[in-house]
Amino acid sequence: MTVTTTLRSTGLVAVAALAFTALGTASAAHASDEAVPAAVAGWFSDSAPATAAAVLGSGATEVSEGDGTSPADRPASAYRTGTPVPLHDWNPAFMTGDTTIAVVGTGEWVAPLYRDSAVVGTIAVTLHDSGEVRMTYVDDDRTAGAALASGDVSGDVVQDPQLGGLLEVADGGQADGLSAVADTTVDTDAATELRDLVTEAHDPDSWAPDVAGTGSGSEGAGAGYGQIVFGGLGAAAVLLLWRIAGRRAAA
Repeated sequence: MTVTTTLRSTGLVAVAALAFTALGTASAAHASDEAVPAAVAGWFSDSAPATAAAVLGSGATEVSEGDGTSPADRPASAYRTGTPVPLHDWNPAFMTGDTTIAVVGTGEWVAPLYRDSAVVGTIAVTLHDSGEVRMTYVDDDRTAGAALASGDVSGDVVQDPQLGGLLEVADGGQADGLSAVADTTVDTDAATELRDLVTEAHDPDSWAPDVAGTGSGSEGAGAGYGQIVFGGLGAAAVLLLWRIAGRRAAA
């Protein structure tokens, strides 16, 4: 089985996100409405446990849990996933003000990840046009995982590192954070407010520090989004460990 992953480096994503690719203008079905493709459901059921065990255990040998063991000691059978929901990205036409449809589908699916019956993060895959399913990422975002596991997410789920992770977007521009950082930065009730928030988050001048380290753009925005970027390094480290482990296995 060949599995690939995308390292969601927040710095690189910030630059790439400035050039929204043409993804169309039709809104995908809400998370609670879209049926999970059989290939995606099969991957989460059959392949996700072993993949999660390899990723989350590869760099956790020094982290002890309540019973004195570590995630590295957990076999694949200790992991399982909840019900996956489709992931979305910002609609380019929405960002230019040409439509109120905020998001479009990406072909990705994300699910809460459990270890020993406790939510420990999220795991996502991409369903390609060929029918092949490949892992996109796995992280230790327990807050977002718990939100997905609750079954209360009925809007469209968006993955946006610049806004702090996963968030839920409903019709009319209402949006709320599902990840811990996103929960502190995303709380909008109107499309124009959401558009402004996303635009600012993806503008390097609003958060990137200057050479002297005093920040660029507005001082408040610079400080807030700088914290979002660095707050995602833990999950990025997990992804890097998975990539290293995959290369070793392939060697």
